[in-house]
Amino acid sequence: MANFWVKRTIRLQQPLTPSQTAKLAHYEGLADYQDQALLLTLHYDARKLNFEGIVHEIQLTLAQSRWNRCKARYYQFTDSNLADAAGASPPCCNKPPRR
Repeated sequence: MANFWVKRTIRLQQPLTPSQTAKLAHYEGLADYQDQALLLTLHYDARKLNFEGIVHEIQLTLAQSRWNRCKARYYQFTDSNLADAAGASPPCCNKPPRR
């Protein structure tokens, strides 16, 4: 069985508010999070959650550096691929999967 647990680290523009911290603490499907000043680390199952959904739901304000924007897009792309891979049946006899 494949492992779909991911760890995402992203820089925030401003520290988490107490309401955001409370939402993260009780967010269903989020295994763990660490908040270190302006650096947020999230651990979750990519089959059930995705990075963009968490950011939108908790209303996080991400830092707008070029590197941070690239990381956020990469996280969303890989979460989408992992979710698609989780739902796909394994190929047989070296044949590509049907779409």
